[in-house]
Amino acid sequence: GGSANYGIGFVGWSAPPTLTLNAPRVIDGLYVNNNNYAYYTILNGDSAFGVNPFDAGDWFTLTITGKNAAGQPTGSFDFYLADFRDGKSEIVNTWQFVDLTTLGVVQSLEFNMNSSDYSYGYMNTPAYFAIDTIVPEPFSLVLLGLGGLVLRRRRA
Repeated sequence: GGSANYGIGFVGWSAPPTLTLNAPRVIDGLYVNNNNYAYYTILNGDSAFGVNPFDAGDWFTLTITGKNAAGQPTGSFDFYLADFRDGKSEIVNTWQFVDLTTLGVVQSLEFNMNSSDYSYGYMNTPAYFAIDTIVPEPFSLVLLGLGGLVLRRRRA
């Protein structure tokens, strides 16, 4: 959520970006934001590609799908990076925390994007997003710490 290092994801023509954990665990959440290209295209359009600025009814989502160790989905969550539905005109331009506890225990997180702005079968909104500071569930950290304590104690 504003650290010196963060990731930029792109959803393109190959497999979706995936973050794989060393061990399955519950993720409390992570921080997301639009990147500049997506933000300014939503705000101003892109005349070079004939893309109009977002208008009433438009939306842009980042879908985060949790997968277990077998690669099966545990659930998914849609986060609106832009929302012009129901009288809103919101474009995310600051780090936002996304609660992922509903995904349960996951081995990986898969990222996909969708938008209301399509033409000729292709999404016009640039499929880029930013993520930062993945937060594991505190209880998982406590268990890991206790497990390490037990292992050290047995060795003594």
